[in-house]
Amino acid sequence: MPIEASRRLGLKHVIQLAAPIINTLLLLVFVIWVLGARDSRDAIESLGELAQQRTGTDVVQAIQRLSPTAIVLTLAIGLAVFTASMIFIGLFFGRRASRSLKAWLLFSFLVCGWLAASLGWTNVYWYGQSLRISAEVAAAEEIATELLLDWPEGDGDVPTLGVVLGYPKEDTITLILAGKPVAVGNLRISAVERSDDRETLRFQLAGADRDAWLVRTPNAETPRDFINGFGTRYAAKKSRRLSQRWHLVRFEPT
Repeated sequence: MPIEASRRLGLKHVIQLAAPIINTLLLLVFVIWVLGARDSRDAIESLGELAQQRTGTDVVQAIQRLSPTAIVLTLAIGLAVFTASMIFIGLFFGRRASRSLKAWLLFSFLVCGWLAASLGWTNVYWYGQSLRISAEVAAAEEIATELLLDWPEGDGDVPTLGVVLGYPKEDTITLILAGKPVAVGNLRISAVERSDDRETLRFQLAGADRDAWLVRTPNAETPRDFINGFGTRYAAKKSRRLSQRWHLVRFEPT
């Protein structure tokens, strides 16, 4: 056998042996990254927007908007597809070890794993988000205690929040922060809602945690739907208890 052909065969064999290991590690890293990284959702959603573009100009603009994290994710996906292809090819044309029942079971496991990860990553992210935000409950409790004791009516200046705009001006239930979102630990708050019972507070989060709310309820009650100071009704779509009184909630306008 010519030396060059022998080298090619050896390289192909090495790739087929390494492909299952690399693919499995990529799957594990992806799940851990989605679970623990605050910006993982933005990166995944930006790739989803890229895939929906129809014209070349839109594709180029979408690529230019990709964050460094999204670019790394794109390369990782490409590597995952390549290694999966090598495993699949090896099932038919590889050496005996690559065509064994064990190899078929491993390939099936990886396919199921990637399918579950692609369909269920939002649930993994939600669980990780609740773990991260639960560590900020103590800082949020300080602000909640202040607001429960001295809730502003209309516009005002709250020591822990800065200048706020209250709606409606009489019997205020919504506070919009006039400046940038306020830092509460590692969180950012953009608005606060108070319920009619004057005991439930809802903190609207900003930044990577947007569309999530940190809710404090009395007596460990489950968060309910509410109507804000502008008359918009919000329905609780998903909720997770963080402590006896605190919950992480996804509200959607209805």
